[in-house]
Parts: sequence; C-alpha cells; structure tokens
Amino acid sequence: MSERLVELILEMRDEMARIEVATDETNQILNTFLMRYCVHDVMTDHIDITPDKSITIRYCKCCGVTLC
Repeated sequence: MSERLVELILEMRDEMARIEVATDETNQILNTFLMRYCVHDVMTDHIDITPDKSITIRYCKCCGVTLC
C-alpha cells in the first residue's frame, strides 16, 4: 500500500475532526485502515492517571493509532 494513500487518509481524518463531521463509525473505519496499512513507528509513553499512578501506552508516531 502506498505511503501517500496513508498520508491522504490521515489528512482526511484530521479535516473531518476539524470541521466536526467525524463520527465514531467513520473514525473506526479510518483507524482500521490505518492499523492494516500504516508502517507503524511504535512509541511508548507513560500517561499519569493520578499523581501516584500512571499507565504505559503504545501508539504509532506516524498515524497516532493506539496499539495494544
């Protein structure tokens, strides 16, 4: 799959969010596409839940999709 197509999907997702037409269904469709076709650059981060507790998350630096 073309990197350019992934870039276009990302642009479309961002534009839909900007003009507030994105729905849960459209986000799910776009994220499913990105999960399958993006060449993920996995990042690990720690998110503070409370002052004493944090969780570790993994996400793609390219498309922003959260990975399990």
